[in-house]
Amino acid sequence: NQFFDRMDELLGFPTTDPHGSPIPDKNGNFNKTNYKRLSQFPEKSTVILKALRESSTDFLLFLNKKEIQLNTKITIDHVEDFDGSYTISYTGHSDIVLGKSICDRFLVEQI
Repeated sequence: NQFFDRMDELLGFPTTDPHGSPIPDKNGNFNKTNYKRLSQFPEKSTVILKALRESSTDFLLFLNKKEIQLNTKITIDHVEDFDGSYTISYTGHSDIVLGKSICDRFLVEQI
């Protein structure tokens, strides 16, 4: 369809949606990712947030309040043995504590 081809061109042929999920090309092919959950990484790891596993309105509002967005570089400062929560830092923010359920939703790439 010419409309969709033109839209794809106007958008710069995106390969991911605003939440980091892959967008198939016009033939149905898409790039596979090797992202892992933030909760899979140990202390002192540095990662880039690449996608979200779930993106409810409440979750996105939470991320906005924390000023966390795709491509945010995150350093894991501490992992709490007791409950699996993570203390992280990123540009302009330090000592941010995220629960394990949130860390499970962050799909990241190690740098």
